[in-house]
Amino acid sequence: MKNKNMKLFFLLLIPATLCLLQGCKDFLEEPVISKVSSDYYTSENGINALVNSMYSRMRWQGSGASQSFLRMNQYGTDTWWGVSGNNNTANQAFDNYSSAINSLDAETIKIFWEVNYRMLYSANIVITNMPSIPRNSIYKKSTEYDQALGEGYFFRAYTLLLLAEQFGAIPMPIKASDEAVDDIKRSPLADVYKQIIDDFRNAQALMKDFNNVEYGRLSKQAAQHFLAKTYLERASAISAKEKIRRETQSSDADSAAYFADLVINSKQFVLESNFNKVFDFNNAYSMTPDRSAQASKERIWVIKYSKNFELNGFGDDGAGFMSNEGTYPIDRGNENARFAWCASGYQKINFDGLSTSRHYLLGRWVYTNPTPHCFDIFGYSPTVHEGENEGLNTTSDFNRYDSRMYKSFRFTHFAWKSNSAHSWQNNNPSDRNTYNWGLDAVFVPGQKRFLLNDTCVSFTPERLSLDKLKSKYKKRYFVFTLQQSDDYQQQRVEDRTAYIPSLIKYADNERYNSTATFDNNASATRSTKDIILARLAETYLIAAEAYARAGKYDLAVARTNVVRERAAWKNGEVRPWQVVEVHGGSPTGDFSAENKIKVTDINSLDKTVAFFLDERERELSGELNRWVDLTRCEKLIEYVAKFHPLNDAKTNVAAGNGKYLLRPIPQTHIDRLRNPRPIAEEQNPGYY
Repeated sequence: MKNKNMKLFFLLLIPATLCLLQGCKDFLEEPVISKVSSDYYTSENGINALVNSMYSRMRWQGSGASQSFLRMNQYGTDTWWGVSGNNNTANQAFDNYSSAINSLDAETIKIFWEVNYRMLYSANIVITNMPSIPRNSIYKKSTEYDQALGEGYFFRAYTLLLLAEQFGAIPMPIKASDEAVDDIKRSPLADVYKQIIDDFRNAQALMKDFNNVEYGRLSKQAAQHFLAKTYLERASAISAKEKIRRETQSSDADSAAYFADLVINSKQFVLESNFNKVFDFNNAYSMTPDRSAQASKERIWVIKYSKNFELNGFGDDGAGFMSNEGTYPIDRGNENARFAWCASGYQKINFDGLSTSRHYLLGRWVYTNPTPHCFDIFGYSPTVHEGENEGLNTTSDFNRYDSRMYKSFRFTHFAWKSNSAHSWQNNNPSDRNTYNWGLDAVFVPGQKRFLLNDTCVSFTPERLSLDKLKSKYKKRYFVFTLQQSDDYQQQRVEDRTAYIPSLIKYADNERYNSTATFDNNASATRSTKDIILARLAETYLIAAEAYARAGKYDLAVARTNVVRERAAWKNGEVRPWQVVEVHGGSPTGDFSAENKIKVTDINSLDKTVAFFLDERERELSGELNRWVDLTRCEKLIEYVAKFHPLNDAKTNVAAGNGKYLLRPIPQTHIDRLRNPRPIAEEQNPGYY
């Protein structure tokens, strides 16, 4: 039903204490504002509160109350698939591309749409009202005034970018208004990209350098990073139809490289010497304004969290409101739940005294898992699997040189239960659930197989049958491969996910529980680890891909190899047994030189697209960007149809005739319109 009584397109509820910058007293003493008049946002205090509130509201991207951001950016790709509970029925549509992806979806699509439009309207108020704010009091210095205005431009551009990536043409109000906004025509994608670029350009011209703002604040370099990313998205169009839709410019690739290089050459950031350190526990936080405890200097922009729970605020709940103090007074509203999003069901590997119980260093639930193809990408580029182990131990198996697969995922589990549970249990060789293989030792009933903290499970990326696996590996612990789950008679999807390594980038050793107490409880559901939204390694890859698309292959290789040199195994590093036994690598040595690429690896458009899709996955796997990368490169249908584990996903995405390259416009938006146009103008193709 059309709602003619609506006063605002979306309800703006601004709890201004939800400030990101816990180190600054001024930001902590703002009054709580739940419902305010528009006049407040023409005042200095109102604008300041509104700017600060937008930082806190960014935490919806990690909220445990809704996984909307996760589902729309990582489910249903070649490298990640959604494996929710109840035999993968929850939100399964985002994996198998079924008709359940539709405009009525209130749990995912509607939340994504409305949260971003609330942010857009807030940014519009800042941009519209800032010129009337006198440059005194809060904004005593013009630099502070410019910074706040720049943040308004940045948040508008960033929000429009998120919406455009998912929905294409969208309503694009860019003025603040107290009147009902229920008759806005969708702007073509080309116009949206132009606005995004203009806003990011304004933001980078106004905001301060990274070293002159508090950790977590937006900076000139953050705007330049996302500006480069936007230009690259526009430059990524291949087909004539898509070039017209995005209105791709011949200069886009050069512009992307230019702004990415501005970030790189600013000398404000440094790549970590070891890939492990980017997400390390001890490198995750910066609680002091003077940067004495600064986190990784590779980070350009993060969603900031505090161990003082009240400073984290509340955020957008599933009902679509900004303030849910009554429901979640200090915990669930804005906690970081990403630690649970990319873990496997490892605790289900729990037979014959295996004892891989849930552990606080890993996740808690199973939401998304890497596909087998995800692990192939780390070793082979491009990947071809036609038979058992095809492609393994070849010159293109980068895992012998490249450490990122084993530093991104946990390939080994330990006996974490009390040691009384680690006894031999089953000696019936006809039982397919007998896992006492691999040892020459005689089975001794009741004898301890594993002591507490012993290695008890390790994975291999090989594709081996259960019998061949038992025959090949003579180890005291169990070795599992990635495609043998049916051998274990595990038919439920969430059980099969137990045999997949877990992503460890979001792992947090200091999660807190429902009583807001930090502990090492494996069931703790709340994390305060910062979420990285932009880091220097990605900036290098943006520059590299842009140079390659512009035909400047030498520069592309140079930028890429900075990242790949960091990724290489170095002297003194202890390597997993798989590096030697599976990939044919060496247990010692520095392989920085061997891990570099050459011009011949990327010197055509086809090579460029294939290589950088793979390289971005190797560096950024699990960082919620794969769906957008595939759609911007026009590879979603091809890659999902070829590599997704589910047959219905492969069939449905191909049968969709391009429908699933965009998300449906929420029906709730269309119902609000005062004078809706023909449905073909209001909705994306295939959803009407």
